[in-house]
Amino acid sequence: MFTGSVPSLESFSNLTYLSLSGNNFDRWKPPDWFGKLNKITLLRLVDVNLYGEISSSFFNQNQVRTLDLSRNQLKGQLPSLLTNLQNLESFVLSDWFGKLNKITLLRLVDVNLYGEIPSSFFNQTQVRTLDLSRNQLKGQLPSSLTNLQNLESFVLFDNTISGTVEVDLSLY
Repeated sequence: MFTGSVPSLESFSNLTYLSLSGNNFDRWKPPDWFGKLNKITLLRLVDVNLYGEISSSFFNQNQVRTLDLSRNQLKGQLPSLLTNLQNLESFVLSDWFGKLNKITLLRLVDVNLYGEIPSSFFNQTQVRTLDLSRNQLKGQLPSSLTNLQNLESFVLFDNTISGTVEVDLSLY
């Protein structure tokens, strides 16, 4: 339950796990020194008053496998930046995930997604868990859902989606 400003962690270049979640920091922008922490495999910054655009140096985390930036006020263009994260397996934020083909968990809960479910969600063929709960999604369930052959869990509650899903129970 730290308060105040986020301290610089630039001198901790060997960090592999960083979670600042659950603290009450003053409103802060993603600092450039994050780019120097290039050994991090897990980065969780959930609900820490992070706001604004994320600089490209933030995404020099080429070892990161789990990235959770949910419940912040981030903006800007993420898709091109995220393609630097070649080892990313779990990403929690919004619908900007570009060409990340290793993602197995995509949890976009309560991030104000609206409209129809983008078909690009169903190009992530490694996804095992897709959670789009508590958004403002509407329309028909896309037939491209069947592209997710590794899908084990698909959660859509608190949206306005209609349609049916055909499941081959002989696979279970």
